[in-house]
Amino acid sequence: MAKKSKQRGGVDPVPTFTNAAKTKVNVARAVPAGATAIGVAVGASGAVPRQLGIERAALAAAGFEGKPGQTFVVPRDKNSVMIAIGIGEGRLDASKLRDAAASFARAAARHANLATGLADVASGVAPEVAAEAVTEKLMDLKPGLAAYTRASHLRWLRGDVDGARNVARLAIESAPPGEAAAFALCDAADMFFHLGDVDGAAEGYRMALQRLGDYPRALLGQARVALAQDKPAEALAPLGRALEVSPSAEAAWLLGDAHSLLKDAKAAQEAYARVEVLGRSDARTLAHYLAQSNQKLDHAWMLMERELKGRGDIHTLDVAAWVLHRQGKHKEALEHITRARRLGTREPRLQFHEGAIRLGLGDATGVGMILDND
Repeated sequence: MAKKSKQRGGVDPVPTFTNAAKTKVNVARAVPAGATAIGVAVGASGAVPRQLGIERAALAAAGFEGKPGQTFVVPRDKNSVMIAIGIGEGRLDASKLRDAAASFARAAARHANLATGLADVASGVAPEVAAEAVTEKLMDLKPGLAAYTRASHLRWLRGDVDGARNVARLAIESAPPGEAAAFALCDAADMFFHLGDVDGAAEGYRMALQRLGDYPRALLGQARVALAQDKPAEALAPLGRALEVSPSAEAAWLLGDAHSLLKDAKAAQEAYARVEVLGRSDARTLAHYLAQSNQKLDHAWMLMERELKGRGDIHTLDVAAWVLHRQGKHKEALEHITRARRLGTREPRLQFHEGAIRLGLGDATGVGMILDND
């Protein structure tokens, strides 16, 4: 519920899950399920992204040459479209990204939920700066779920907790019923969980399941809450259901932890065995599990070397750092965790890992600085 601000006498925009009926709450790491207009960057030369589903000759015949300011709409199905966004030649800096985002927003004027990977094609611009340039322009010209969810996540990554929560509220308000709302609510609930507001997180996951029953992400969230509250028995049902509807290595790992806390060694071992099976399609989670359980560390690092070739996000860097730390390679681990925490992201796991790595190097002063700053 929005609260009265003592400073201004207005309404405090920071959301809470108390009195949920009055709370109206994401980053698109992948194309959101509810996106109806997907923007694809196309240069003036070179290959046309395969996802657009149309060749350059056909685009040229329709008058689209990939020049800045040009767009071309390609029907995807009866409810959604792909939009080619011209980006021209040469370096794509923050200013050009904003212009391209504006062109996309105009071409998608009839659509409520947008998604684009424009930021991924920037050159000479830090990834977070590129993402902010695109997101801020979309928020200016086309406020809605796609823009708000990414903006909220970007603010969270940068350690701007209040800003992230403010935009998360806008995401919830703009989300249509169903999966889009459940996704936005889970993003906000994750944020509360990381900040130590376990009760608030529990309410967020509950609301998400009201919007979309058996939503796997909310089920996993409920299980994490139960474990954090030292109620492992209450984690069993949501984890069992999550493994039924969407089997994942993460769900199996949490289930193993729950059984371990309940002193059921046989059930725990069975669940942990599933982590290695399901981890074949989720190398990062498997590597993290192996490092956390201090086993098969060479295999864990092999998995992360492969992951690092295609992913450089903070969580991939964090897991790589943890594997290296477990191998006793503390200096290399510090390099990776420093990159993972370069934006000041307020996630306890990242903070703990950096502290442990610094202790491994004998840097007690550095650990103290982490505690003071976070």
